[in-house]
Amino acid sequence: MVNASAPLIAITMLTAVFFWKFALAWGKVSGSFGDLVLHYYPLKHMAAENIIAGKMPLWNPYIFTGQPFIANPQSSVFYPFGLVFNIFPVGASFNAFIVMHIILGGYFFYLLLKSKKLANSSSMLGALSFAFSGFMLYRIPAGHPIELAGYAWLPAAVMFIDRIDGKNAHTTVVFALSLALAYQAVSGHVYAIMCSFVYASVAVISRRLGNWKQMLAAFVACGLISSVQLIPTMELSKAVENMTWVKLAENYSLPLKNLINIILPDFYGNALKGDYVHQSSPSFFFEKHGLYYGLAAFMFFAWGTVKVKTGRIRYLAVIAIALLLSTGYKNPFVRPLFENIQFLEFIRVPARFYVLAMVCMTVIAACCFDAVMRRKNTFVKALILMFVFADLYAHNHGCVYVQDISALRSRSVINDVVSPMYRLATEPDLLMANKSMLNHQYNLNGYEALMLMDFTRYLGLREKEAMYPTGLARIDLDSVLARGLSARYKVTPKNYANDKLLAEYPGGLKVYENRKYLPRIYFAKNIVNVDMKDPYAVINHLRKTAKTPKEELLVADSGDFIVRSGAEPSVIKAKFSQEKIEVDAVAPQDSVLVCSDVFFGGWKAASGKRQLKMTRGNKVFRAVFLEKGLYSGVNRIIIYYDPSSWKAGLYLTLILLISIAVLAVKRSVNVT
Repeated sequence: MVNASAPLIAITMLTAVFFWKFALAWGKVSGSFGDLVLHYYPLKHMAAENIIAGKMPLWNPYIFTGQPFIANPQSSVFYPFGLVFNIFPVGASFNAFIVMHIILGGYFFYLLLKSKKLANSSSMLGALSFAFSGFMLYRIPAGHPIELAGYAWLPAAVMFIDRIDGKNAHTTVVFALSLALAYQAVSGHVYAIMCSFVYASVAVISRRLGNWKQMLAAFVACGLISSVQLIPTMELSKAVENMTWVKLAENYSLPLKNLINIILPDFYGNALKGDYVHQSSPSFFFEKHGLYYGLAAFMFFAWGTVKVKTGRIRYLAVIAIALLLSTGYKNPFVRPLFENIQFLEFIRVPARFYVLAMVCMTVIAACCFDAVMRRKNTFVKALILMFVFADLYAHNHGCVYVQDISALRSRSVINDVVSPMYRLATEPDLLMANKSMLNHQYNLNGYEALMLMDFTRYLGLREKEAMYPTGLARIDLDSVLARGLSARYKVTPKNYANDKLLAEYPGGLKVYENRKYLPRIYFAKNIVNVDMKDPYAVINHLRKTAKTPKEELLVADSGDFIVRSGAEPSVIKAKFSQEKIEVDAVAPQDSVLVCSDVFFGGWKAASGKRQLKMTRGNKVFRAVFLEKGLYSGVNRIIIYYDPSSWKAGLYLTLILLISIAVLAVKRSVNVT
């Protein structure tokens, strides 16, 4: 009889064989083709910095003109295993996070197969094939280690879904499923929980709706548990730029011809070896070619489609559905689903649905191995397992390498020459825009897929080809509208002859100044009242205007409020922090104070105990209506972020968790 901890120990030891380089790389981070350093490292650094200081990171003012922070699901602030980032240095935490979830994914797959009464060797075959598959390990060089978290919980979700049979599904199983789903929901990516939903839907249908109440209860409980993340994310999802998403989804849909990679992983080359057919786009390789889960496992799967009887039809149905979904926009029969079903239109990488097909193929493979090999010699089974691991190691060990991050962690040299009253703009493609999050610099550029629509479309009104799908495409922005974005400083290795050179540093980095840009806080000289519900009127006006936002500002709901000529109001001083801006100002007459940070639900303004009216300026800025007077000391103007979506989500999560705790205590008392 095998000790219960032996499989976990075995999976841990084999993971150590794969990831031994991490143990010798303190101060370095897992290597990737970009996103880990460009995107996830700054996110996790900022989250940890705030949480260690006892603050919840609600807002990120350091990229673009501000972005919600916890509402961005990739921040995964509420994922329990993400606590590692608050304990260890961020680089070491990423390495630990990766290893932890490879082990969890393997062990959960082992438990899934053991719940089907499979032998230890059969369960281990499935665990190895899943944990060390190309799909899982390619997340690492792709730069998406956070994505591993949701997939690691997928076998656990499948296991609990299978245990809900509609007749005697224990409340504990329903709760366990809801917890696994909630971990997926707050892990940082939506794909894993969508795979669980697809599998659960097929399970309910295959059982003639006999278990729909328990399944619904589990998903509702999941939604309530994860409300603290889901509600702010739902608010953000309505405000993000999605014009390029269809094109992205087309590029990251799985062509059927790529299924050859299930048995020939390098058929189209390998980006890690430098011979991929689209080497200039390595992300295509990691997203659309990570299909290999071992030759032995695939052979047993193929055999199992005939050999295995129990659950075969359901697993094959799920495989077919998952493969169809993974083809996404490449499939004319599936494309209408993505275009017309609301939650599917947010899917930018349909190819990731393949993981659900891989899970079911691996389950069938393990069941077939169990049926064929159960009575075979232990030595033979051990040899097959050794081959499985050696095969996957040979093909995928190149995914594990480390890179130096000293340049990312180094202190910024430009803080002494830039003022927080203005933004800087870092050169696209040449500098790490999100490093500003580490240095607390306000950067008009950034690296983020979930950009606010108001910001991108405002900039696009007068600036052609100014945006990439993840940030600015250029920083030579000189339209009257762009001047309102406060990007007074250009940080670049390039030369800008029309701007004043402030500083030049070793390595060629230069800082230029353009005094045409407005500060982040100023008073508008004139306002024009418009109906913001008529976007065409606003757009037409902004496209034609020759005036900067300071000279003329479009506002909504100004009523009888008039900015009269006379003594000009002035900003005495302004102090900027992450979720609050404090302004001392004098207004000799009724005035409109403009903050060039983006307008978003939850931002409010107050003076002393009095709330101030805030509305949109030029559709994108924060405009605060001020009556004449002196605003300083206890009556200074405070512009602060207090989102109701975060509070509502937090209360729902706490109410459910407290209710569960009370029920658990009552139940334990009744038992005793």
